[in-house]
Amino acid sequence: MYHVLCLYESDEDQQFVADALDSYGLKTTCVGCSAKEQALMQSVDFDLFILDIRHLDGSGLDLIPQIRRQNGKAGIIILTAIDDETDRVLGLELGADDFLVSPISARELLARAKAILRRTRPQESPGATGVPWAQSGEIVFHGLVLRPNARSLREQRSAQPVELTNAEFDVLSVLAQHRNRAMTRDEILHAIRGSEWEANDRFVDGIVSRLRRKLYAERGREEQIKTIRGVGYMLTD
Repeated sequence: MYHVLCLYESDEDQQFVADALDSYGLKTTCVGCSAKEQALMQSVDFDLFILDIRHLDGSGLDLIPQIRRQNGKAGIIILTAIDDETDRVLGLELGADDFLVSPISARELLARAKAILRRTRPQESPGATGVPWAQSGEIVFHGLVLRPNARSLREQRSAQPVELTNAEFDVLSVLAQHRNRAMTRDEILHAIRGSEWEANDRFVDGIVSRLRRKLYAERGREEQIKTIRGVGYMLTD
C-alpha cells in the first residue's frame, strides 16, 4: 500500500486530502506545518508528499530539495490556495512533480496523485505496466545506461548512479526513447503527464537546462540535447 504524507495547515484541508486518497486505498498521514511535524518525513519512507508551501515553517520551497535528498523517487505535489507563477515555476524546477491550486475537486486530486505514482512507482502500481512510453530493457547513450521501468540512470563504465528528480528522469526518458527526433514541448509534456496537465514552456525549458548541466557540463561532455528552433528539443547520438 502506498503511503502519502500531507503537510497542510487546517484540519478541514487535511480531511479533504485524506478522504480523496483513501478512496483509492492510499494510506494517508496528515500533519500540520510546524518544523516538529515536518520532521516526520525523515522517519518514514513515504511514496508521495502533498505540501502547502505557504504555511510551512521557513520557506516551504526549501523542503522540496530536502525531500529529494532523502527520498529521490517519491512524488511531490504542491497544493496551495495562492496561484503565484514564481512559486509554480520555482517549485517545479526544484523537483516538485505537480503544482495544484485549491479549491480543487477530490476527483482531480486523486487523478493527479495516481498519475505520479504510476511514474514514480511503476512496478508497484495496481494493474499498471509503467508509463505509456516506458519500454523494457536498457537504453545506452553517451556513456549512460537508462532503465525506464526501473527508473534508474547510471554511468556505463563505473555503474555509479546518476541522481535526477522525477521530472528530470521523465523528460530524459522521453527524449532517449525518441532519439534523433525533434519533439515539441507539448509532445514531451503529453508523454510524461497526459493531455490534462498544463504547464508553460518554462517548465520543460528548466528541466532541459538542468539535464544539460548534470549530464554534460558537469561531466565535461559534449552537449547532446539540442534545441531545434521553432520545434523544441532533440537528443542526438
